Amino acid sequence: VTDRSQNTAPPNTDPDPDGNGDPTDNNEPTVVQLAENPILGVSKQLVAAPEDLGNDRYRVAFDIVARNMGDVPLDQVSVVDDLAATFVDASVTVESVTATAPGQANNAYDGITDTELLSATNLDVGEETTIRVTVIVTPGQTRSFVNTAVGAASSPGGRHVGDQSQDGGVDPDGNGNPADNTDPTPIELPALAPTTTIAPQYDLALIKLEESS
Repeated sequence: VTDRSQNTAPPNTDPDPDGNGDPTDNNEPTVVQLAENPILGVSKQLVAAPEDLGNDRYRVAFDIVARNMGDVPLDQVSVVDDLAATFVDASVTVESVTATAPGQANNAYDGITDTELLSATNLDVGEETTIRVTVIVTPGQTRSFVNTAVGAASSPGGRHVGDQSQDGGVDPDGNGNPADNTDPTPIELPALAPTTTIAPQYDLALIKLEESS
C-alpha cells in the first residue's frame, strides 16, 4: 500500500481532507518557505593622495569593495560610479579599471556614458571583489570633490538589495548593516601655487655732459 503525502501543515492537519476515507486521492504538496537575508556592502577609498602630473593634471586612484555580507549567494552584482556627477567643473578620463576575482571589470567603463564598473559578477556568501579605478582629472575652479559608488544585486529568491559606498570600510560600526554607513569619499586636489610677477630691474646711469670751452 502506498500513499503520497498530503499537505498537513497547520491549519491543514487532516491527511484525508475530503473525508471520503481514501487518503490516496489527497496529495497536495507541502510548500516550504526558506528565509533568506541577502546583504550587499560597498566601500570606497582613495588608494593614495592625488599624483601631480604637471600642467594642473592629477592621477587619482580609488579602491571600491563590494562584499556579500548575507546568508545567500548574490547574482548580477552591480557597482555604479558616476564620475560626471562627481567631478563637476573638471575634465576626467578613465585610465584603467580592474577587479579582483570573482569580480569581472567592465572594460567599457568611462564613468560618464557608461557608469557600470562590473560585468557578469556573482558573489557567494562571504565573497568580495575589489575594483580599482584610476582616472586623470584636470580641475576647473573647484578642487574639492566627494564621490559615492552605488551597489546592487539579486538574491536566489528574487529579492533586490543595494548599498551606497562608505568611505574607508564596508561596515565600520560592525553592526552587520552596511546600509547605515554612507559617508562619501572626499577628494582634495592641491591648490595652485600663486603666480608671482617680478618687476623688471633697470640700471639708470646719469651722465652729465660738460660743455667744453
